[in-house]
Amino acid sequence: EEEKERLCDLQPEAQLRRLMGSDEQVLVLDVYCALAPKEHVVRHDLGSIIREELQTLLRDAKRRGQAVVLVVGGEYPLELARKVYIQPCFTGIGGLMCGYFRWKQTQKSAWEPPKLMGQKRVIFGLQLP
Repeated sequence: EEEKERLCDLQPEAQLRRLMGSDEQVLVLDVYCALAPKEHVVRHDLGSIIREELQTLLRDAKRRGQAVVLVVGGEYPLELARKVYIQPCFTGIGGLMCGYFRWKQTQKSAWEPPKLMGQKRVIFGLQLP
């Protein structure tokens, strides 16, 4: 079951707001899942190598003070986020979070709905600097 915050409980993330209004470069992870097809990962025991690569990327970005953003894809992105990305081996490095982005045009505006990809809401992974 999907966990969602109540709309009335949402609070702006100050660090994200500052980042979005800046010229800071953000590391966009675009092809993590394409490193190898799942059957090859299992057959050749590549999971630990792929996991270490992502951990290194997150550690290096945190050390440089650079944000990392990724789209959690696949047929079941919420399940993927829970099984893979929201695990201590990743969240413990720099606070990697997964969820939906919502925004307001102004302080008094209503929250905009999450971004859609087709009929599904897009789940983002984000590690702030």
